Amino acid sequence: MERLQLLPLFQGMSNNDMIWIMEKLRFDFSKVPSGNYIVRQDYPCDSLIFILTGSVIMETENPNGTYCFQEKLLAPTVLQPEVLFGPQTNYTHSFFATSDTSILKVTKKEFWSYLIQDEVFRLNYINTLSSKAQNAQKTILQTEGGTLEQRIIRFILKLCVKPSGEKILKIKMEDFAFEMNETRINVSKVLNNLQQRQLINLKRSVIEIPHMEKLYQCL
Repeated sequence: MERLQLLPLFQGMSNNDMIWIMEKLRFDFSKVPSGNYIVRQDYPCDSLIFILTGSVIMETENPNGTYCFQEKLLAPTVLQPEVLFGPQTNYTHSFFATSDTSILKVTKKEFWSYLIQDEVFRLNYINTLSSKAQNAQKTILQTEGGTLEQRIIRFILKLCVKPSGEKILKIKMEDFAFEMNETRINVSKVLNNLQQRQLINLKRSVIEIPHMEKLYQCL
């Protein structure tokens, strides 16, 4: 029960509330071995999936397959609660375990019948959705102008769930140049300059960002 209370959507709930929920819900606990997918992008979301222990990579591939973005998530967390309801209820990211990971699933039916009836949980859920909507709005409103370096950083930033921590962007230089509407040489120069400042690491078709918060400070 204490582990559940660390999860974002259960924070602030009393022990009595937790006991009531645990008596009502049929919690589906399971383990996902390291290297296995928990869910894949475009799969239907029919339950809330909570990561209790372990570490997970969130992977996003753009529709035409020219780049793939990876971001590390740490437990405890919940996977895309915003797609449980609405006109589009498919996952927009893939999630795979990078260590042996414990997960908890709550079906949409049980969510609606029991969890949402608790006032604290309902407030946590609404706050989570509101925060995601406001962050998305802020990202959309960010200006696309500025230097090529700033445009590159904003491009990476828009792919992030959190503007901090380790990120990996898998993209060919010519595809990145197309996304930036710039020449390959100009994009390569900016990326190499960022690498010299130890803000990114360049490998073949891979850009590693050890600390996104440091790159963000360059805007």
